[in-house]
Amino acid sequence: MKKKEAYAILLLSFLCGTLMGCGKADPLKTTAGHAIETCMDAEKETQEISGAETFSEPEVRQTEEASETTEAMSLAETEAMQMILEAYQKYVDEQLPVKDGYAYELIYVDEDNIPELFAESDSEAGGNLLLTYHDGMVYADYTDRLGGFQYIEKANFYKNSNGHMGYYYDIFYTIIDGQQTTLAEGYWGDKWENGEIVWDYEADYPMQEYFWNGEECSSKEEYEEAIATFCEAAVKSDNWKSAGSFSDEMYLDVYTAYEALQK
Repeated sequence: MKKKEAYAILLLSFLCGTLMGCGKADPLKTTAGHAIETCMDAEKETQEISGAETFSEPEVRQTEEASETTEAMSLAETEAMQMILEAYQKYVDEQLPVKDGYAYELIYVDEDNIPELFAESDSEAGGNLLLTYHDGMVYADYTDRLGGFQYIEKANFYKNSNGHMGYYYDIFYTIIDGQQTTLAEGYWGDKWENGEIVWDYEADYPMQEYFWNGEECSSKEEYEEAIATFCEAAVKSDNWKSAGSFSDEMYLDVYTAYEALQK
């Protein structure tokens, strides 16, 4: 009995050792384990080489759907932009005389992603036009003379500062429903009384007067301060950009102007 008991104990110890050893066994010692390890190693190497991640089937499906949605949105945006460009070009071809030598630049004035078309003639008398697109319509608003148009990109805030022969102005605009709307305006220049220019004999120059929103300012400094205060309240930026005469981005047609905008 003792031998049998000893043999049983010895057999039991061997089986327990074998079972405990299974937890430490190299998977490459078995065919199935070797196949699994090889696949995992190959997948790991592929990930390390390509930087790709492994996705479950639902994740893959969601990624594909998101990609398709993005592509559809991109296509819709491209088609919408093409329609806008065609509308601008149609207006240009039908409304702006070739003899006035217009050149064009696409700029972002208001907050959306639809660019506005700045059209500049080749003469002071011809001035500028700002074309906007809103709800399928093209609106054109005139700004007098050349060289005074400036805007703050995507702030919906722009101005025309210009004038001649003793009469000058600073007019500030915004776009509402596609149309130019005046926010504030200032005028300054030679002072007139009884149909004659009032002369400053000490300075040997006509006396100057300044008006901001219809109210007379006491000096040039007060006028400029009124403008600065208004601009600071209206928009928190002084990053003015020029279009037209002081820009290198003028083109002879709308499509070339759009290509330049994309660069």
